[in-house]
Amino acid sequence: MCGIFGLFNSAPSDEKLDAMEKALHHRGPDGKGRLKRMYSGIGMTRLSILDDRLGHQPFFSANGRVAAVFNGEIYNWRALREELRALGHHFRTECDGEVIPAAWEQWGPEMLERFRGMFAIALMDGEKLFLARDPVGQKPLYLASLSDGSHAFASEIAGIRAAGHPLNINFTALEHWLALRYVPEPATLLQGIKTLPAGHHFQWQPGKDPKIRRWWKPPSRHGDSNLSDADALSDLGELVDDCTHQALQSDHPIACYLSSGIDSALLLDSIQRAGGTCETITAGFGDSSGEIEHAALMADHFGYKHHQVRLDASHLDELPRVIRQMGTPVADGLILAFDALGKATADLGCPVALGGEGPDELFRGYSFQQSLERAEKLGSKGRKVAATWVKHAPQSWLDARTPLPTSIGKAGRQKIQQWLAHYDRSTPWEKGMGLRTLFSPHEIRDLLLEPLWIEPPLAQAPDLIDQHHRQQFIEWLPDWSIIRQDRNAMAHSVEYRMPFLDPAMIHFSGQLQANQKIRGRSGKWIWRELAKARLPRISARRPKEPFYFPLEKFSQSSQWKTLVGDLLSKDKLNEDYIFRAESVERLKQGASTGEFLP
Repeated sequence: MCGIFGLFNSAPSDEKLDAMEKALHHRGPDGKGRLKRMYSGIGMTRLSILDDRLGHQPFFSANGRVAAVFNGEIYNWRALREELRALGHHFRTECDGEVIPAAWEQWGPEMLERFRGMFAIALMDGEKLFLARDPVGQKPLYLASLSDGSHAFASEIAGIRAAGHPLNINFTALEHWLALRYVPEPATLLQGIKTLPAGHHFQWQPGKDPKIRRWWKPPSRHGDSNLSDADALSDLGELVDDCTHQALQSDHPIACYLSSGIDSALLLDSIQRAGGTCETITAGFGDSSGEIEHAALMADHFGYKHHQVRLDASHLDELPRVIRQMGTPVADGLILAFDALGKATADLGCPVALGGEGPDELFRGYSFQQSLERAEKLGSKGRKVAATWVKHAPQSWLDARTPLPTSIGKAGRQKIQQWLAHYDRSTPWEKGMGLRTLFSPHEIRDLLLEPLWIEPPLAQAPDLIDQHHRQQFIEWLPDWSIIRQDRNAMAHSVEYRMPFLDPAMIHFSGQLQANQKIRGRSGKWIWRELAKARLPRISARRPKEPFYFPLEKFSQSSQWKTLVGDLLSKDKLNEDYIFRAESVERLKQGASTGEFLP
């Protein structure tokens, strides 16, 4: 609901704070607030969601010593407020953030474990500074040291840049971006600018080194709960409704991003069960779109007013702007769709939007999760047989067994075959990432003039599959999935909420048995069972169909050719001296064939 920013380690500069505030105005056009002390200063730009009249930040403790600004929503604030009132604290607003100073006084950093919601917090206790992010990084926070000896933090890299930080490429991060399509936390594509990692907090006081600590850990991929299927399904239904009800808090209209899948359909069902109101909105590509058509049927089923955003090749002209507003880009053409959704939502007068992210991570719905488990179970001989079969199998057979609504083509076949064939001599990182890398380490060495390839670290866990499961929480969620939505919604002053990433839902998923998530060839088994119980048959049994940018449709367009021609011309590449011009030229030729690019 806001942008937050600040300076510390020296007397805060009004000029720099003004520049940071201006850079984050789009995140909060409804107000602003600031507090300066001797060695630090914090500020915010407000997007008004709750208590328009009194909910101004910073929020203060009764004695004024503790002050806080924050970005996000603490959904259980009313329960916390009552608990804190009983302990002697007083409140004057109907705003969630007012509980933060009192919670700090009462519980210190342990207050974070009591919060349900999404947040990035900056709190001053006298001259001490405390920063924190929610468990999975739904709200961002960046840190950097400045040339004058001060340090800066902000909700977006734009705020750090406004404070005077230079723009220099982090080449190790660039290689990771080329491989993963995102940069793993805490690094960014810019030297000297880092994120405060999701689920971490940061403490600083004058004269002492900062301390960064993890306060939340991702769960194991499954637990040993004794819950029967029936009881687990009942608990899941109650939890879905509770998480959705919590996320509906707003004094302003709410939109729901509706896709053709069961995740957003279950969200819409739960909104209705909670007695909530919303307007639904969907994005699709081209004149005809199964995504839009099925979403319209679902909206009609639940009786909500539906809106459509159709993207075509002309939207490629917006790509440079969208990448700039993201600050740290994600290599996914869908950022154009999320930007269009953000603009359309703002045009509807809805400063809040809800979406269905989370179930694929929590209940193992991604095909690459299942592929890794199957590859492990096949063993060395089985993988070699599978690699040979993939190499010679009919294309139609392969296409029918992949989730994409298009042919994977020669490049996709080759990627799967090589992943299986090389599995035994692959590193643990390559085994889990090999099917979803944009470029392999070998291809990156061919692309870059001065390659440095350093393999990204993996999370600590008992086994390979659990390592990659945890990696999804540490990297994939904040740096791939969530960032696409947050930046492109907030660019249009819209707060995007993900109810299914509530800490209670994450904890529940970690308790379930393995076969309550994957059963037979079906991922998200228990989630699909809930869909069967709640949704129309046509939606409940609809196979997973990823929402993806159909580049193969637009690669012959004039917009694509102009964009690629301008950005990736030989003269430009030689001037930048980063990529090999001949390697990029081969990529351009491959993209022009109209075949799906994995």
